Amino acid sequence: MSDIPTGQGYDRTLSRGGIQRAAHPPCRRQSVTGPRRDPIATRTSSPPPPVKPAITSAFKPAFTLSVMGAFTLVELMVTLTILSILLGLGVPAMHDMLARNRLKTAAQALVADLQWLRGESIMRHHALYLTIDPEAWCYGISLVPNCDCRLLDPTVERACTLPIFGESTIQRVSGDDFRGIDITSRFPGSPSQTRFDPRRGTAGPGRLTFRSERGEELDVVLSMLGRVRLCSPSRPPVPGVPAC
Repeated sequence: MSDIPTGQGYDRTLSRGGIQRAAHPPCRRQSVTGPRRDPIATRTSSPPPPVKPAITSAFKPAFTLSVMGAFTLVELMVTLTILSILLGLGVPAMHDMLARNRLKTAAQALVADLQWLRGESIMRHHALYLTIDPEAWCYGISLVPNCDCRLLDPTVERACTLPIFGESTIQRVSGDDFRGIDITSRFPGSPSQTRFDPRRGTAGPGRLTFRSERGEELDVVLSMLGRVRLCSPSRPPVPGVPAC
């Protein structure tokens, strides 16, 4: 094989296994002119100055006219109609519930007083009396019969009082705490009263009826054995109270 000069513009033919290949001329590296950069200095260079935000108005409305909504006249009338119906149904029901609660509270107060009176009579070894005045809507507890539950001065002779820690204390319940509730006494005597015996805890039997403005009634029944029970003679009976 003859030698062929190599260089720019020539190919050198090589024979290897019968296959001729042309060798390309060698590549020449071009030098980059200019100052050389330091990579460390490039990484540690100061960041660019922050971009100042655009100046906007300090006040921004919560909504614009494009998203504002309003009730139409028909929608407003429908809403008012529904509210009036709900109020018409809810207000009487609330009034009835409050009246029923006052009725139950008044009757349960007498039940608690009668139970306490029976135990107090046994503990004191002394007879105790419960006097009822339906016209004045009051009742009182005392050591003597026929006390006047309308009196508020414990120094008056007929006031309903009990000695507590050596001092006479008024023991009375008034209807002023239970407005809208009426009472009817079926205890014997005038004024109506009952006596608790200190030995056996027995009492004079009787019944006191409480009546609300709606006509609902509750009876407090005192037996001869001194037992007290609460029932409702109304039809239907007051919710939560057994029928008499």
